[in-house]
Amino acid sequence: MNKAEYLEKTVDMISSYDCTELEKVTMNRILELVTKNNKNMDITNNDSIEAFVEAIHNDATTDSKNLRRLLGLPITKELVYMERDASGFTPYRVVSYQVVEWYNESNASLEVALANGNSFRILGDYFSHMQKPSFEKDMVADSLSVK
Repeated sequence: MNKAEYLEKTVDMISSYDCTELEKVTMNRILELVTKNNKNMDITNNDSIEAFVEAIHNDATTDSKNLRRLLGLPITKELVYMERDASGFTPYRVVSYQVVEWYNESNASLEVALANGNSFRILGDYFSHMQKPSFEKDMVADSLSVK
């Protein structure tokens, strides 16, 4: 089986997988990411497609390296939510997040749950920006430039 046939069978299996449409979209995007980054995939074993699809589904529904890559989040760093207050920004530890909706190929709306029990819906690009060391400086610079 060549790579194109393998991918076609994988996409077909994802479309028939018992999960939500949102999960299927996320799985297909992870499939694109994984196959684009892995030029030398071992695609000779037809039986591995089912295991591969299950692994992609797990990646799509948990805090996985592939989901973090897809959303532009740091791979190993603990995620934080930066809340603006009178003194600047206060970081809160993120305990979980999930994709709520996809807007285009790379941006999604996320539901983010914090260690303090609060949860927020936030754009993935903005949440990704929050993870950068320059976030607070960038936000202060943006607020100064808006008049």
